[in-house]
Amino acid sequence: MIQNDATGTLEGIVYLTPESDETHAVDMTGLLVSASAPTVPLAVLYRVVDGGADTVATLTDTPAIAANTVTQRLRNLTAGEYRLRLSFLTSGNRRAVTVPLVVVE
Repeated sequence: MIQNDATGTLEGIVYLTPESDETHAVDMTGLLVSASAPTVPLAVLYRVVDGGADTVATLTDTPAIAANTVTQRLRNLTAGEYRLRLSFLTSGNRRAVTVPLVVVE
């Protein structure tokens, strides 16, 4: 669901295992400003902490852009709940999508 401030959270949860090694891709076409392309991708992974502030988790790879899709490789994660925030620049504005993740044993 995309908000008025050009951020959003994807519906559904992505499930992984600690052994997972996959690239997660998000089509950002709906967040682009007219006639622009996404540039300067950023990815931040947050570990959800019950009853406390989320902590930043380590990503071992950097995000990439191909056409209007931002991709991030996810691997070496421990069991728990996470939020992957993918963002990019378009016409000087930063746009972002949050992807809920759960790593199960």
